[in-house]
Amino acid sequence: MALEACGWTPEEVVTAEGRVTKSNAAVHDGPGAECDVTRHLALNSGIEIFCVYFNDFDNRWYYTTLGWVYGNYVTITRTSQPGGLARC
Repeated sequence: MALEACGWTPEEVVTAEGRVTKSNAAVHDGPGAECDVTRHLALNSGIEIFCVYFNDFDNRWYYTTLGWVYGNYVTITRTSQPGGLARC
C-alpha cells in the first residue's frame, strides 16, 4: 500500500457493526500498518463500520467511525445491507 493512502477517508455511511477481538487494537489513519496510529481500542469494544478495503498486500481493513482497523482484529456482528459489508 502506498503511503499516500494514509489519511484516506471514503464515504461515511455505516453499513455494519463489529466487536474488537484484540486487546489494545490500533486505529490507523489509513488502511495499512505503516499509517499513523491515532488511538487504541479495548478488547470487546463495539464499533460502527462504514466499509471494508483490501490493500495491496490483500490485508482486510475496516473503515470505522474511529478510523481504520485491521480486519483480523474485528468480528462483524451485524450488517445493515443485503449482500454484506460495503466495499470502500
